Amino acid sequence: MQFSKLYRCKWLVFVVLSLLVVSCANTLKKQESGKSGGTLRLAVFRYTFDDYIFPPTIGSELEKCFASMFYTGLFKINPVTVEVENALCRNWEVDNSGLVYTFYLDTTAQFNKDDCFGRSMTRKVTAYDVKYTFHLLANPHYSTTNFTNTVYRIQGAKEYFSMTDEQRDTSRIAGIKVIDDHTLTVTLDKPSAHFLQNLAYPAASIIPFEAVEKYGMESTVNVGPFSYEHDSVEFRFIKSTYYFEKDGDNCRLPYLDSVRITKVKTLDDEVELFVNNEIDAILLIPGEKVPAIVASFPAEMEYEISDANGITLYGAQRHYNITRKYVKNLCTNHLNILGLDKVYIDKQLFAKKQEN
Repeated sequence: MQFSKLYRCKWLVFVVLSLLVVSCANTLKKQESGKSGGTLRLAVFRYTFDDYIFPPTIGSELEKCFASMFYTGLFKINPVTVEVENALCRNWEVDNSGLVYTFYLDTTAQFNKDDCFGRSMTRKVTAYDVKYTFHLLANPHYSTTNFTNTVYRIQGAKEYFSMTDEQRDTSRIAGIKVIDDHTLTVTLDKPSAHFLQNLAYPAASIIPFEAVEKYGMESTVNVGPFSYEHDSVEFRFIKSTYYFEKDGDNCRLPYLDSVRITKVKTLDDEVELFVNNEIDAILLIPGEKVPAIVASFPAEMEYEISDANGITLYGAQRHYNITRKYVKNLCTNHLNILGLDKVYIDKQLFAKKQEN
């Protein structure tokens, strides 16, 4: 009898403790924001690149935009202010010489789910991944167009770039030192006022070695806010459950559930989708084409025109975005849409207004 009572007491304690653990876990878990949800629908006809977007090889503005949506580097460019902000690097310092940078990584960041990581399907991002990525950028087999605007100034990088493949197999860039799993130092050959900005360039997004070993330059494994899918019809960016950044209210980012980008052949096709309410915005329209596009819209259709943050695709001509009224704060500079609010609720209200 006493044993039975003792057993029941222990069992009760176990249940209570279990409930407390679950409660604490739920409290600590990043919550969803009231801004979360919905799908942003876009279209694109200007793509001339492979569907696999490998950061070290990107060149066009659209590749940069796409890469910025689902890859993350040590730093990022604020889409509105165009200033450098922390991303995977949560803190950094530089010595008095202006040559030695120390980077401290976010200890919670991990790669999105993929078979290349084996049974675990994912793992934490480490300083070794940064070192590996910088070596890719200094290897002409993987990167020729982006070497000079990313890691060129790192001590020993130019020598590494000019080596033969056999020499690189047994060599490392002298200016990159891993201190521990989440800390590394980078020494430059001379001070550079643009070094951090270079590291915010989408080409410098951090890549795991397992993905490159398995997929080569067709890898799309990333540590970004979205995972990436594609087929013959569209590009799809699906909200990542592993993304490390959150907003000021501890709500997880990104807010959107997905971004779907339909592949079309011409700008006219894109305009037709917009008129038929099949996409939410037309991005990067050359300035001289805007009047004709607007003239083709039904008289009752509501829309907004905004400057595309000064982005130019061909020459120095300015480009513009045309968006529906319910799409707020969409910036095309690097197409960084982490802070874009959900659109589907306002979209429903807009649809009802159109019906009336």
